[in-house]
Amino acid sequence: MSSNSDVSVTLSSIFGTISSGANFGTEFHTIVNQHDALIIQGSLGEVNQDLASLQYVASFVGTDDALEISVSDTGGHSMTHYVPILWNSDAGTNASLPETLAAGLFASLTTGTNLTGEVIIATTDSVINMGTTVSAVFASAGNNTVNSGIGPEYVSTGQGTAVVNLGSSGDITIAGGAGALIVNGTAAGSSSHSLIESGQSAASITGGDGAISVVGGQGNLVFQGGAGSTFLTTAPEGGGNLSANLGAGNSTVFALSGDSIIRTQNGTSNTIVEGYGNSHVFSNGLDTITGGSGSMWVQTGQADTTITGGAGAATVTGGRAISPTRVGRAQPC
Repeated sequence: MSSNSDVSVTLSSIFGTISSGANFGTEFHTIVNQHDALIIQGSLGEVNQDLASLQYVASFVGTDDALEISVSDTGGHSMTHYVPILWNSDAGTNASLPETLAAGLFASLTTGTNLTGEVIIATTDSVINMGTTVSAVFASAGNNTVNSGIGPEYVSTGQGTAVVNLGSSGDITIAGGAGALIVNGTAAGSSSHSLIESGQSAASITGGDGAISVVGGQGNLVFQGGAGSTFLTTAPEGGGNLSANLGAGNSTVFALSGDSIIRTQNGTSNTIVEGYGNSHVFSNGLDTITGGSGSMWVQTGQADTTITGGAGAATVTGGRAISPTRVGRAQPC
């Protein structure tokens, strides 16, 4: 590829916004697969200068992400690559992102090599051990079991049933497809930082010792929390139903759409925000619960619970202490 080749780069992430501080090439934002995408077009030199000034701004504090990079040129070459964006190391703006993209991206375009490690594409039933060398798995078809290794890692599932066993170390991002998704984080010390986007999958997710972020999609979601903290949100619209047993860590839950059943544990502090689905909350922790437009039923335990009603009917039963900031149409029993 000569230095005068015209290239086009499309950059998007599951969460967050990508922007460029320079403007050597032609830049514009558009929507790709329901995510905001930055497109940079121009000569190889112009695009490289823009890549060197990229910035990433996260939408959710403390949540890992994955950057999708698609590159094509006038010579007919193309490639797509995924780079995990890890909150704990990059503090929300990702200082390593420009260096990661600018170093060797266009050399890889013509050779087909990967930037960070081996990529496996599974099209039949497979058992995949990621180990220390595999950085990404795309299980596009077949029923697959993926044993994660040492991160950062990216797993994308497809039409078949996917079982992902989180390893004892490393960061992992999982994007669910149309098939069922089962994520098991019960290995000792598993999922130091995990981001799981269930997508269309009917998903069953078990947390581990580390922090976990889960984004529900169109499918129903069953979640069993572990010892680590949890950030869990369902889709703002058109989401599936949620059944969540929160773990020993503190949790933040946004049950925005679909019906939900949520249980919290004694000794934890949790924030729960309901949307327009109907909800049942069994509150055993020091919890703050905010209702939405759907009906809400809350059973409190021995810890103090603060409840704010929404537009929907609210029913509150039992408990040691209830501190309603505003219970709306509450019907305490």
